Amino acid sequence: MKRLPLILAVIFLSGCFTHLPFKRDTAVPLPEFSGNVVDAAKLKTAAKLGFSSFRAGPQAAADDQLDRLSLMLIKGIKDSLEAKKVSLATTDQEEGADVVMDGYIEEFSRKRFSVSGELWDKETGAKVLVFGASRVLRPKKDNPMDTAYEVGTVIGDYIAAQRSGT
Repeated sequence: MKRLPLILAVIFLSGCFTHLPFKRDTAVPLPEFSGNVVDAAKLKTAAKLGFSSFRAGPQAAADDQLDRLSLMLIKGIKDSLEAKKVSLATTDQEEGADVVMDGYIEEFSRKRFSVSGELWDKETGAKVLVFGASRVLRPKKDNPMDTAYEVGTVIGDYIAAQRSGT
């Protein structure tokens, strides 16, 4: 009986602390990725990868910000390929490239950044690789440009892994 006030005080105080604004879920969400190699031989033998801008998809507005996101996405892909020391030169033009990357920023909202695209053989027009990647955005915490770059590095890592056979 003597412990009852102490037990009630502990229960009351522990209930008060559950409503304080402690930081929850501080982990940065990882990008989701899916890819499919259609022509592994062409992907491994291509010497030069050309890029065309990622265009606005159904849930993204075609504006200056989307153009900047497209450039950061491509920069992430290029930096990843360079960091992985992949013997695949990159260019911002389709001209002179063996394979060309083409794609869409499918969604850009306060909650999600999503892209889809493909690499295609410049000579034949046949698909070499198709991919999709997305990442959840945390409101007021994630910079869209950083997110686009991060998603680009995931795409570049996938291409590098497919070229090296791992």
